Amino acid sequence: MNMRLTCILLTSVVLAMIAALSGPVDAAENPLFGTWRVTSFKMQIIGEQGERDIFGSNPKGYIIITPEPRLMAFLAADGRRAPTNQAEAAAMLQSMIAYTGRITLEPDKFTTDVEVSWNQIDISTPQVRFYTISGDKLTIRAPEADLRLFPGKRGMSVLTFERQK
Repeated sequence: MNMRLTCILLTSVVLAMIAALSGPVDAAENPLFGTWRVTSFKMQIIGEQGERDIFGSNPKGYIIITPEPRLMAFLAADGRRAPTNQAEAAAMLQSMIAYTGRITLEPDKFTTDVEVSWNQIDISTPQVRFYTISGDKLTIRAPEADLRLFPGKRGMSVLTFERQK
């Protein structure tokens, strides 16, 4: 993917996130609605001991879930810097996640119908996630699946978020 296309995709995601923030979100309708800041992104690889911090110990980013219902996500590794060449620009895509789409809500899970993504493979691919909310903490767990970051391995990820007010 060339640098221009990468910039266009990132700009689209940021604009969608800004649009979602332009109106109030009533958290009383559903406790999942709102803006959440990532605090942890861990992955458990089947057959390995312990968890891995996928984007470092201090990942950056947010998910925004609106009453429409729609989800917008932008997550990135800590310590990222502007790329200075094509190889660094390509590698940078491995240290981020950005997508948006409509979601179908259930009591303990949601499914996102991905409409725009930093990774074209995800478009029109339902993303199932299980969640729990405890106070201002949201935990999202992905079901066990083949791992793109670790070819030939299976695992599951767990992300934690803190509600932003």
